[in-house]
Amino acid sequence: MGGASSHDIQDGILEPDDPLFNKKCRELDTRGTMYRINHLSWWKEELPSEGEYQTARASLDRAGWEVDYIITHCCPASVQDIFSGGLYQRDVLTEFFDEVRQLPL
Repeated sequence: MGGASSHDIQDGILEPDDPLFNKKCRELDTRGTMYRINHLSWWKEELPSEGEYQTARASLDRAGWEVDYIITHCCPASVQDIFSGGLYQRDVLTEFFDEVRQLPL
């Protein structure tokens, strides 16, 4: 399943085929900004698709939502809030991990 949201793109995502790409990179680097480059350091598919969430939920249903480990790049939103002090935004993936943390009714 997808990885995690990029938290270091607040200054933008550059397109490598932009005629001003090199100039923009130099300017952003000079200012010490945080950006990514499309298809080199950032992909729109960084988060799971709806189909991947459906597959994950179906797998969890088969296991009775009882698993020993889930190895992932990010953590549940509630844990992320504590560790980041609110720096990172919640997203559909971190919310999904909170869903997984809950015991089935």
